[in-house]
Amino acid sequence: MKKNILTGILLSSVIICNIPAFAAEAEPALTLPAQKDTAIFIDAPVIKKITVNGDNVNLYDNNISQNIFEENGNIMIPLRAVAQKMGFNVGWNSEKQSVTIGDDSWEVILYIGSDSYIGTSKVSIGTTAPQNYGAAPQIIQGTTYVPAKMFELLDYTYNINGEFLNFSKSDTIIDKTGQEYSNDTLIISVDENTSQSAINEFFKANNLEIIYQSDNFNIYTVKLQSPMTSDELDKYISELEKNENILAVNKNYILHLDDNVEIPNPFVPYENMADVKKVLSFTPAVPSSLPKGYEIDEITSTDSNFLQIIYTNNNNDSIYYRTAKGNGDISGDWNKYNINKEVQIGNLTVTMRGNDKISNAIWQNGEFTFSVFSNVGLEEKELIELIENIK
Repeated sequence: MKKNILTGILLSSVIICNIPAFAAEAEPALTLPAQKDTAIFIDAPVIKKITVNGDNVNLYDNNISQNIFEENGNIMIPLRAVAQKMGFNVGWNSEKQSVTIGDDSWEVILYIGSDSYIGTSKVSIGTTAPQNYGAAPQIIQGTTYVPAKMFELLDYTYNINGEFLNFSKSDTIIDKTGQEYSNDTLIISVDENTSQSAINEFFKANNLEIIYQSDNFNIYTVKLQSPMTSDELDKYISELEKNENILAVNKNYILHLDDNVEIPNPFVPYENMADVKKVLSFTPAVPSSLPKGYEIDEITSTDSNFLQIIYTNNNNDSIYYRTAKGNGDISGDWNKYNINKEVQIGNLTVTMRGNDKISNAIWQNGEFTFSVFSNVGLEEKELIELIENIK
């Protein structure tokens, strides 16, 4: 059975079926209100040309190349021209002052003036956590400018060579088992007792750039200084794992949802609960009662502190149950809902979100955090009964 789940810069993982995403108005042209009439920037980089996979981006319309600038270490470049060269659609929502960039399977959402960039799947459950780069989208003479780094959410990397800023699509390697993984990123789990300064020092010493850090676990998606061959990557991983603070270094595997969708997959599958309990650092509480017709379909984990169980029924409806050491929202669901309320279930304060039905519930119990997500939504009574029977 095909699984539809977002697991990466998460993916992380990382870390799905027809969840409503932030909808942008469909407009053939991006017409933005003027925010700045002129732009004067100090210490602007000498970037005059941008390429995507070797092809030049048209920067001559409205002289947009003249407004490329630097902010907090970010090269700010024209969004629409670059995104369309990559083959993505661009949409503008005047009411929300938001822009969406993407295709039929994946899109990035940003808001003018807000340093928060969100990647979301149109075919999956969950989104990336909001990414902050130190520079918010800006409108200059009718054109939106964003950090070049933002395009990593669309699976593009870049380098600067003189006056050229060159984008290229992230590459992958297929191993002997037929599984595919990135040749320039890794997923690293760090001992939870390691200080952030020690972690940063380790990554710096090994020329690793942090491109995603989980809010709830010491799991990092890092970018290598340059792509490696399969053998080089295996040797490099072995060297990294010699550090006493490193719990595991994993290749950034790609999960194929269909012929056109590829999403990084840090989740490791297990045959049964007995197997996954061998790698977990805690004894997980799991539902002992489910809505009628649901059975365990898949058991996965990203590391010793995280468990996910997917339950499905004969209609292929899915319930995603997650529990982990730590606190905060581990649901991977950053969508906006009409319903957002707190419900008291025994000693637990549960946040429930949804539209006609409840799609998402999150709560904390001691040192553990929990979430339940349903791709079709559950009646509140069903969800309360499920939570009451987690033991």
